[in-house]
Amino acid sequence: MTASAAMDMLGRALTEITDWLRRNGASEIADNLGEPANEEELSAVEARIAPFPAPLRALYLRHDGQRDRDCHPFFVTSAFTDLEYGTLLHEGMTWSYLGKRPGQKTGDLDQSIMFPDPDAPLLDAELSWRWWPLGEDNGQMIAVNLDTGRVFRLVKDVPAIVLVAPDVASWLAAFAADVTSGVYEIAGDTDLPGVTAEGFVSRRKHLAYRE
Repeated sequence: MTASAAMDMLGRALTEITDWLRRNGASEIADNLGEPANEEELSAVEARIAPFPAPLRALYLRHDGQRDRDCHPFFVTSAFTDLEYGTLLHEGMTWSYLGKRPGQKTGDLDQSIMFPDPDAPLLDAELSWRWWPLGEDNGQMIAVNLDTGRVFRLVKDVPAIVLVAPDVASWLAAFAADVTSGVYEIAGDTDLPGVTAEGFVSRRKHLAYRE
């Protein structure tokens, strides 16, 4: 996917999500999105980890994560990681989910250590440490493989690595479709206006699956 096409798809999806949030009493979630990253900031992260695929670059050039990562998570209960925090999370993610061991500098990774979904095994190009933690929730993550662009959930269970989308733009478009079709409701602190279901009070307002 070209950067232009990714930007268009991401722009539509973000507009749909943020408009819905504002109409449904959760403008705080929409307003918590960060300012755009600049090319210098993004290039510095890429030089440290790996180049970002076009859709992921397009997303960070619109929003560098969210302003406050401790409340109003943008991705359901997962906070949208900014570049600075994502770089910090990357090291722990490689140890916890990708099979990297302290002191290990090179070498391919092993699917038997990484515990991917056997029905959607990792590609050979994904057996590396070139992953980006796009979203984070109590150690569980939404992660993008930087070589293939595919989006995964990294969870504290087996399988620990679950494929969810072929690229960030498609993933965000599917998320927007779910948001606007009523799959989610606003949860959190029910003393706050617009909250329709009990949820994580410390996060104040967030999206949760509608029961």
